[in-house]
Amino acid sequence: MTTRTRLRSSVFTGYRTDNFGSNITISRSYESMHEQCVDDVGVGDNGPLTITRISRSGGTISGVQPAGSYTWNNYPCTWVTDVYTITPLAIAGRPTNSFMAASLLARTQPLRVSTVSWEYLNDLHDLGSRAKDEMGRRLGLLKKVAPPAMWRHLKFASRLNLLYQFGILPLISDIETLFKFQKSVDKRIAELKRLYQNTGLRRTVPLWKGSNYTTFHNQTIQSQGVSLSCSVAKLTTSEIRGHVRWHAIVPITPSDEQLRSMAKKAILGLTIDPYTVYELMPWSWLIDYFFNLGTNIKANKNQLTMFHDSVRIMEHIRTRTTTSNHTSKTYSTGIVRCSPIFITTESKTRSLATPTVSASETILTNSQLSILGSLGVLKLL
Repeated sequence: MTTRTRLRSSVFTGYRTDNFGSNITISRSYESMHEQCVDDVGVGDNGPLTITRISRSGGTISGVQPAGSYTWNNYPCTWVTDVYTITPLAIAGRPTNSFMAASLLARTQPLRVSTVSWEYLNDLHDLGSRAKDEMGRRLGLLKKVAPPAMWRHLKFASRLNLLYQFGILPLISDIETLFKFQKSVDKRIAELKRLYQNTGLRRTVPLWKGSNYTTFHNQTIQSQGVSLSCSVAKLTTSEIRGHVRWHAIVPITPSDEQLRSMAKKAILGLTIDPYTVYELMPWSWLIDYFFNLGTNIKANKNQLTMFHDSVRIMEHIRTRTTTSNHTSKTYSTGIVRCSPIFITTESKTRSLATPTVSASETILTNSQLSILGSLGVLKLL
């Protein structure tokens, strides 16, 4: 595979003239723009790619000093030409590419399940019985202190509330659920149709984002000829997306009736495969927390009739550096000052990733974390 590199740049130049009698003028330059693209030249598209771009403006000194010093004409300061580094700030919590690849496959798999998780249903049973017991206890205390007339009104209001909560609301909820389910089925059918096309089902989803920020005060930006300083703020952001293409092993599009049946079964989780069996196991998520078995199984769920190409991880890192609180020098001949500095560094990468994960990167829901916390309190873990 041949690697190709393309670049372009532009340069800004400023000047400084001495006032010693010789009137010698010197120049200083910096790259105001630098762009570079490195990619692999080969058949097809969507290959590894790295794009970097740096734009720089400001940071120039202007003004006239008395005799025996200098006249500054948009002369770049030392900090903007020699001191500044384009290295972005480190961002904590970034998952590995392998972990994000496994997450991408699990989220985009065309026959993935879209129903409520089993551990949530199990939680509902316990929460419901506890809530019933607590409500009975509180009503019993209220009945002891409430007058009989007030108790009759309270029971009437309660019956109305129960009629609303268990009669009207569930009906409305069922209608809403039906419409949402139908919408989910239609959306999944559209995905399955693309799966059986020549180009396959292409999915790009956001995977992670993070940022880091820092500020430095009283930074010296010029010392030779004139002493100037300012505050420097630096912000780095990172956004990561994943891309994968799914293909059917036998590219023969099923009938509309078959597609609708496939979509309904997938959404309701009516297909039997290793992950479905694993998901039915009590506390399977707790096993995941320590061994992370489920994510790998889920990433390969229902893949007997389809396959995917290599996972692409695309990351956009952007670092923005700005300055403020600039100092200046006042002379009889005028004021010497430096213009604010604006520097933006961007990098965009597209790389291949293998979907493997580690136990330390398992993500639990709030409900699961609360159960882990309770187990910890009871010293069962």
